[in-house]
Amino acid sequence: MAGWLGRWLLALLGGVLLGAALAGTAAAHTTLLFADPAVGGAVPASPDVITLVFDEPVTLGGVPVRLSDDRGQLIGLGPARSEQGDRVLAVPVTDHLARGVFEVRWHHLPSRP
Repeated sequence: MAGWLGRWLLALLGGVLLGAALAGTAAAHTTLLFADPAVGGAVPASPDVITLVFDEPVTLGGVPVRLSDDRGQLIGLGPARSEQGDRVLAVPVTDHLARGVFEVRWHHLPSRP
């Protein structure tokens, strides 16, 4: 009887640990799946919009996307909007970008189920 009870408790503990591991994975950070313009890419003309696609819905908070030039100078962007079930952020680029290197930074909050 003690052997059976011990195996059952071990199985229960294993199930709890597996459930905790899966819950940690589910609560992990949102992943960027796609960006337009592409990450590390080049475009022939100034983009009208920056699009970010995530693997799960996100909640916008504050200023979710910032664009800066190679000197760190911020570039004008319009208000971000979420699309396609809050998995896509689209941000209009309000300034015309000259040739150069630019950095896009973003932050967001994972949406609650």
